[in-house]
Amino acid sequence: MDERRKYERYPLVVGSDIDSDEPKVRFGLTQDFSRSGARLLTLTPYEMGIHLALKIFVSEDRVTECDAKVIRCSKVEDRGIWRHEIAVEMKDLLDDEIVTTLLEANTDN
Repeated sequence: MDERRKYERYPLVVGSDIDSDEPKVRFGLTQDFSRSGARLLTLTPYEMGIHLALKIFVSEDRVTECDAKVIRCSKVEDRGIWRHEIAVEMKDLLDDEIVTTLLEANTDN
């Protein structure tokens, strides 16, 4: 694990709905996550510091909602329709059960 990181980062891809005060496309693709944050690909940029309400699709029948803050946004290339990458910090840590469910769902695919 990277010495700067407090929690292990898991490389997996899940869909996420993004809700903010800004009128933007509200879907992202979570590329990796930890208990305290995530990295998402989005269609549109988000400004650093804004707060988002994320809905992460944990499994077919389960969605978890998280309050998050954008801590980084950059333009990306060679990612198809995904033009931007954002890093978010969760207001509250994801609990162990959600992390386990996300990891199990990803290994089933």
